[in-house]
Amino acid sequence: MERILVFSDSHGSTEKMIQIIQNMPGVSAVLHLGDINRDIQELEDTFFDFPIYGVQGNNDCSGLYPNEKSITIAEKKIFITHGHYYLVNGDPAPLKTVPAAEDAHIILYGHTHIAYEERYNGKILANPGSITKPLDGQASYGVIEIEDGILRYATVKLPSPF
Repeated sequence: MERILVFSDSHGSTEKMIQIIQNMPGVSAVLHLGDINRDIQELEDTFFDFPIYGVQGNNDCSGLYPNEKSITIAEKKIFITHGHYYLVNGDPAPLKTVPAAEDAHIILYGHTHIAYEERYNGKILANPGSITKPLDGQASYGVIEIEDGILRYATVKLPSPF
């Protein structure tokens, strides 16, 4: 089984992410959907047993990461972006027409700091929310599990305080 953790909008605070990763058995990969690049770099410097994938957010100016990325894990295509280039402020619908995401099994974005999940046309469109600055009142992250060709996504809401 593949277990992929999805974080977004950590804004300079990596403690929660590191704690979650250290306590989650069987992590295969970590995805960070932007804001802030140095947080992605800290995860890369801390964990070496699995890949860390990241994208630029609207508060990132380093150019170290792409604006969007497609990753294939266990034959499932995952499209990641921060979302601000697609103006997902309140409506993620523009992501449904992104050419690079057309054949994705799951489309992930951040930026809004609000967890979201929708299923359409056999795809999953999801936002893990913010791990440190949620606008819906509860910090959260996402977990993707791929087993026997089946991809599952869940948002994990953290207890307050975490």
